[in-house]
Amino acid sequence: MAPKDNLKQPGEALFEAFGLAASGHLPDEVISAAMNIVLNVVRQRTSRRSGAIAAMDELFGRSMDALMQHYDGTTDRRRSVVPFDQVVTVPHTRFQTKFGHLGRKNGHT
Repeated sequence: MAPKDNLKQPGEALFEAFGLAASGHLPDEVISAAMNIVLNVVRQRTSRRSGAIAAMDELFGRSMDALMQHYDGTTDRRRSVVPFDQVVTVPHTRFQTKFGHLGRKNGHT
């Protein structure tokens, strides 16, 4: 089951839009932004601390179950049979080197 299989419209469209917005950002940035959305929604939906704790416990419990379906309990590795519908890509960075070409004497190969 792909992570978005339990979504119905308009939730699936929202998931797609968030995926497009997240493309090219670092994984930590995407996680931070997603968590801020979750926290703001829970905060707006619940008026009491105890309700917020209960909502987060339920959410993380269901999320952990869904996440573990994507890993093999025996090998501890990610299952490769699950299609990757959303891929977070990290922009390629080219770093300048202070060293010449590696190789023989004076950088000549």
